[in-house]
Amino acid sequence: MLQLFTDRSAISTEKAVAVDVLVRIVPDIPAEQAERPPLNLALVLDRSGSMAGEKIRLTRQAASRAVESLLEGDVISIVLFDQSVNVLVSQAQAREKARALALLSRVEVGGQTALFAAWERGSHEVLTTLDKQRMNRVVLLTDGEANVGETRIDPICSAVSRFAGQGVQTTTLGFGGGYNEDLLRAMAASGDGNHFYVESAEQLAPFLEMELCGLRATQGKQVRLRLQPAPGVRVEWLGRVELDGDGAVKLSDLISHCPLQRVLRLHAPAGHLGPLLKVGLAWTCAREGAPRECVSILQLPCVDEAERLALAPDPVVVAQVSVAEMARLRELAMEELKRGQERSALELLRSGLRLPLLPAEESEDAEDLIRTLERGDYGSGHKKAAMSGHAYSSGHGSAHYKKGEAHGSLPLREGRLLRTAPSGGGRAWNRVEGMLRGLLYGGGSGEVPSLVLATLQCLRRQPFEVNSLVQALAQAPVLGPSPGLARMRAMHAAGRPWNQLGGDTAGCGALRRIAPLLVPHCNAPRPSLWREVAVATALTHQNNAALVASLGTAKLLWEMLGVGGVPASDWYLQHFLEWSLDLEDGRSYPSHGRHFRGWRGTLCQFLSAAILEARTKNLTVPQVMLGWGSGPYVFEMVPNWLYILERHAHEPALALEMAVSNTVESHSLGALVGAALGALHGPQPGWALAPELEQELALVRDRWF
Repeated sequence: MLQLFTDRSAISTEKAVAVDVLVRIVPDIPAEQAERPPLNLALVLDRSGSMAGEKIRLTRQAASRAVESLLEGDVISIVLFDQSVNVLVSQAQAREKARALALLSRVEVGGQTALFAAWERGSHEVLTTLDKQRMNRVVLLTDGEANVGETRIDPICSAVSRFAGQGVQTTTLGFGGGYNEDLLRAMAASGDGNHFYVESAEQLAPFLEMELCGLRATQGKQVRLRLQPAPGVRVEWLGRVELDGDGAVKLSDLISHCPLQRVLRLHAPAGHLGPLLKVGLAWTCAREGAPRECVSILQLPCVDEAERLALAPDPVVVAQVSVAEMARLRELAMEELKRGQERSALELLRSGLRLPLLPAEESEDAEDLIRTLERGDYGSGHKKAAMSGHAYSSGHGSAHYKKGEAHGSLPLREGRLLRTAPSGGGRAWNRVEGMLRGLLYGGGSGEVPSLVLATLQCLRRQPFEVNSLVQALAQAPVLGPSPGLARMRAMHAAGRPWNQLGGDTAGCGALRRIAPLLVPHCNAPRPSLWREVAVATALTHQNNAALVASLGTAKLLWEMLGVGGVPASDWYLQHFLEWSLDLEDGRSYPSHGRHFRGWRGTLCQFLSAAILEARTKNLTVPQVMLGWGSGPYVFEMVPNWLYILERHAHEPALALEMAVSNTVESHSLGALVGAALGALHGPQPGWALAPELEQELALVRDRWF
């Protein structure tokens, strides 16, 4: 659970050195394998006059979705406030949903903003039914300044901290441009909760849904990190930290599939022998309410300075040091902005974009903040920075809450691909059409065309938005069994958020839905492509091997769309491994094929072993399928796909025939091989489609090309 990584793996015998240390906390138990903790929740909702119109309508809608998601054992209270405070629903249980929904439907706006009194009443509602085995949380939503009753930050935060000490956490959502971001960020920090900036009304439901999703997937709360450096060793935190009264670092809750990361700098004397640092992690088990702790010790060998400098820095640590530096620059930029130094603030932020290995989503977050300031919207700039700063100080990356989608909460390492924009410029329509046509033609009848069509129609209406994609896939007509899709639909119907829909399975079903996601990027490639692929995969497959397979496939298809001819035979495997290895989390899987029976390892390990052996023995495609298997499992589907391309990519008709002949999962392999062949060669003779699919391709061309 508690992992320590250093930029270089040794210290110096000759001189004092600085060692950058990444502290990573990875919750052990996937959410689907652990019974989720019940909720004890108070929604404290602003209904002051400024919430009139679309704001109050969407607030009612978002709160109603929260009520509808209640399960047995959950408790919810709803507190409304303007200049006065009204408890609309007090400690209702799941069986009382209908009454709560009816009351919510009649909520209208009032007058001013008694924020503190409302938060306090909501906290007492939670405290009355406080249970260590529940997630006890107040969620405050406001669009304005506290202007009735207590309005000072320090007394309010002192009260929030007292309740947090009793087990009642506070999350704050600031809506629009009129609220005090300093107050709401400070309340969230004091209350061990999250802080969101809801820039537009449409973001309210996704943010509230993400908060509830995080609560349901929480494994540990009241998370604290303590450091004990060895004598003579000094610790310097990189980036802002929040400390509790005992000097421990406060971190966000432990949420399944959502690692926490902080970086620090150790200043170690020359020739130090023995441990450098003891790191202790303490938390309260969310389901049992019992205290837990673990310890990790950092010790590095001493080498001469030349040898130390020759050691290659760990790119993951370098990237997280850049994230910390970007967080520091953002804080400095906001201070400059408060002094009226707009140009200096922008220069600081732009300098951060040049930091080494800065993750793509962090760059996007910074670029969004720069654009906001360049158009003179300094109020929104401060609020975006406050949300990003709170996310970073609590152990998440600053872009963790971007667009209300928890991209980081997946069983996936932050590999180089996720930090890299798609290569090259645009992609020609002829090749893109070939990829889509080959995908649809090779997939044949069944679910492939309907799912591809649903994805394309969703993307054609709007940019990638995970909840819209969920809705599209849930409504797509499908023929034949599809366990992953069936689970997704059942979980969606039960009201689960997007990152609880997929199961922990290394099936290949998601691979058939990946190619359409490339289309909106073909004229304007954006770094978000890889995150979109990961999220789309996770809707049915929240599994590291499945996610790695989808990302490697997407990267390979993207490159095939841009190459000048058929690549060398070893290019496919080499390129897949180059971009997929550092996405793997080390989990091992079995091979189901008769030739590799008893083998266990990661997907990339299997690809290397199986394909290299096949090359050495000059095996045919039918021979490797007999040895590896050809069923709906990524350890069978991906090696077959790569090996067919390696041997027959220059012969499209033969390659596609190999994919669908004597293959257990012929629709999936045919779709993958067809997409790759079309990306390389363009549309092939005979690849005619049903009229509705031909019409969709024409609409895709008109929309993006």
